[in-house]
Amino acid sequence: MILTHRACRSVWWALSVFLAAGLLLAGCATAPVQPAGPTADEVNQRLAALEDCIARSQQTVDAALAAGASRDDMAPSSTAVAQARDALAAARQLLQEGKNQEAMDRATQALENCNKIEAMALQARDASLARQRQARLRAQAEARIAQVTADIEAARQAIHAAEVAGATAQELAPARSALANAEAALQQARDLLAQGDPERALERLSLAASDARTARDMANEAGVAAAARAKPTRYTVVRGDTLWGISASEPIYANPFMWPLIYKANRDQIRDPDLIYPKQVFAIPRDYSQEEANTAIHRARTRGPWRLGDGPDYYILEGVRR
Repeated sequence: MILTHRACRSVWWALSVFLAAGLLLAGCATAPVQPAGPTADEVNQRLAALEDCIARSQQTVDAALAAGASRDDMAPSSTAVAQARDALAAARQLLQEGKNQEAMDRATQALENCNKIEAMALQARDASLARQRQARLRAQAEARIAQVTADIEAARQAIHAAEVAGATAQELAPARSALANAEAALQQARDLLAQGDPERALERLSLAASDARTARDMANEAGVAAAARAKPTRYTVVRGDTLWGISASEPIYANPFMWPLIYKANRDQIRDPDLIYPKQVFAIPRDYSQEEANTAIHRARTRGPWRLGDGPDYYILEGVRR
């Protein structure tokens, strides 16, 4: 009897332990631990980071516009900044509604997108400024082409004029070579511009302009030399001649005010510039400088009152008034 009672008590004890363990296991299975969501402070930190990113991005866009980038080129970046602001406002509203996790998700995604805006804005700025620079260079090159074309035509005309004046092929060879270089450089510039390289086109145009000017100057020098050879270096006076009239004639100087050059060169024959005689043979200077010609013209213009037979004109010779 005693054994039976003890056995029953052992069974009940074991059963109690089993039931307690079952209840414990059941409670663990039905009530898992839920992870905690972000706190309001954590969400606010993310929102503050997003707000800072938006401010930096807007500054980058504004700086690009101030640097000259076009609004059309910067439009995608401006739109991205506006979208980031909308996302910031939406995340704040979710936080106010107690939807911390949704607010955090919205702010995180917006921050990821915002971090890309600065790089996008800088790239758009650089591309915009590069296009504008190319457009300016193209306009400059097109205007320069027109000018160089005119310079080359002027060189061609100078070479032709020198030929008419009697310049030889040998004398004009350097001018023709410079002209050929100018024409080649001009064509290269046009090709480079067609290929979208206005900067190098401008470099070639500078060379073309220089060569064209060189060709023109060389041709002019050859023409002057040829013309000097073709013009008389001596003149025989006929009845009615004056130094003024001789100087004015086309074969001599074609300028009446240059007569002091003849007077000065023939002082051994001319006692008075107002008195010359038929059959006198005067030397006609051809190697005078431009400064000498200008001085002669000035003194002839400002000679002042005179009377026939006044005698030697020292003002003309020495630049001193009588």
